[in-house]
Amino acid sequence: VSLEKDYAVANFRGSWTQDDGRFEVYAYVHNAFEEEYRTYTFDFTGVFGFNQANAGLPRWWGLGARINFGGGL
Repeated sequence: VSLEKDYAVANFRGSWTQDDGRFEVYAYVHNAFEEEYRTYTFDFTGVFGFNQANAGLPRWWGLGARINFGGGL
C-alpha cells in the first residue's frame, strides 16, 4: 500500500513593474520550506517486490525580467 502523509508546499513571488507596464522584474521561490513529498508512487510489491516512487522538487528559486512590447498590461 502506498500512503503519503499530509503536506503543504509554499511558493512566493515578488515583482516590480514600471509605471507604464512595459517592463517587469521578478523573483520567486518554489517549495520555500523544503517540504519532502512524493508526486506519485506505484506499488508493485505484490507483483515485482518493489515500490516505485518519485520525489517532489526541492526548494528552487529564480530571477527574471520581462518586456511587454505591446504596451501596458
